[in-house]
Amino acid sequence: MDTERRNKEKAAAAIMARRFCVVLTKYVDIGNYQYEPEKSVVGEFATREEANEAAWLKMTNTWHFEEWGEKEYAGKPPPYSSIDVYHDGSGEYAEIEVVDRVAEFKWKKRRLAEAKASIPPANAKANVSDPSQRKFGKIDLSFLIDENIFARNLCRIPGGVTCLPSDYPHYGGGTEGQESYAYQIQRLSDRNYAMRGLCLDGYGAEYSTFETSEASMPAVVWYPRTNLNDHGDDETIIDGCHLDLIDSTSGDTRLTGRNLHAAVAHATASRKPVQCLFLNGTDPESANSISADEIASAITKCSNTLLCVSLSECVLNANILASLASCSTLRGLIIDGCSLGSGGERATDANLSAVLRACSELRWLFIQSPVFGEHSWGALASEGTCLGLEVMWVDEDRARAHHSDPNSIRSALAGRVDKLKLCMINPDLQHVSRYVAGRAGRMQGVKRSGSAMTTNI
Repeated sequence: MDTERRNKEKAAAAIMARRFCVVLTKYVDIGNYQYEPEKSVVGEFATREEANEAAWLKMTNTWHFEEWGEKEYAGKPPPYSSIDVYHDGSGEYAEIEVVDRVAEFKWKKRRLAEAKASIPPANAKANVSDPSQRKFGKIDLSFLIDENIFARNLCRIPGGVTCLPSDYPHYGGGTEGQESYAYQIQRLSDRNYAMRGLCLDGYGAEYSTFETSEASMPAVVWYPRTNLNDHGDDETIIDGCHLDLIDSTSGDTRLTGRNLHAAVAHATASRKPVQCLFLNGTDPESANSISADEIASAITKCSNTLLCVSLSECVLNANILASLASCSTLRGLIIDGCSLGSGGERATDANLSAVLRACSELRWLFIQSPVFGEHSWGALASEGTCLGLEVMWVDEDRARAHHSDPNSIRSALAGRVDKLKLCMINPDLQHVSRYVAGRAGRMQGVKRSGSAMTTNI
């Protein structure tokens, strides 16, 4: 006990020795009246007086405040902001502030407690069509940002750290905060639960879009009848698409193979069949990204019970696709933004086509990846392959100048007129499908750079 007390005292003393932190934030103009903050720590001090002196010195030596800063802020403590006088609405501006780490810690602790105890907002899904009618497609409905959804439903995979949405980039970005990083992860989560709703509960699949300042294509919002708020304690779901698993400062994933397998082992010990596996790797190129083989191993351990799998920004290789092909009861699959590995284990179109031939129960197929190509279209054109497919959203590669042979795509869609409810194939810049099952003619839409519009069936 004495050792523990001494360690706590040392930790407290260390914090007090650098309690006051001077922070310089440069807001870089990225166009369209949007600014990207770049924070840097000027220094750490034991007293506010020392920190104020350092902030004043930094202000007098920062070009944003040249010629006017000393006069404007004479005798005034920080914060200092060049937007007050210098900034004319364009270009870069800067702010210098003193952060009291103790006060900030107490404030964040209080806010997190409030977030965890918050009540979910009246969900937009309440206005979605009656689920018994099983509506599909794009609808005109506003998006709903539930910024506390992840704090309210803590990640059940070990290794997660709960932070405030405001700790992540672009907080408040967009007219209603829809460009925040936290909402981006919520949209991915809602897409996963929309897949689950269709595959397990028989619901339809409805979505809408909104324009963003950074992307060439509108962002997609899905409206699941049930989402993480309804399934936070559902042990049949291993949900690694969670804000707790993303470092708020670096963007690196906290999802590791060890922690993922611990979650699988816990479910197995609890005799709960793992029906859904949702993973977000956040950055396929990061050294901290969970490996493809670790994901493949986790899928294999649950292969007899898995019904839905979602892989976003993970490293995808041939072993993952082979493990997916062993999931004979799989009903829903999402592969989005994944890198394809390298060497002999690189994921290929032929590997994916084997998944489509083996998983005959697929009802939801969402692939945004160049791994989908001629072999996969050929598999879907084969007799008896994925006859129950209702949602098919395939974007082979937004950057690719040429997509698969139109005749291959027509053959794959030709026999699905009666069953396929939502069809989005190599969409244009307005999310208009280039192919519509059962319809002849040419799709009208905005041409992508380097891409030709194709004839629909």
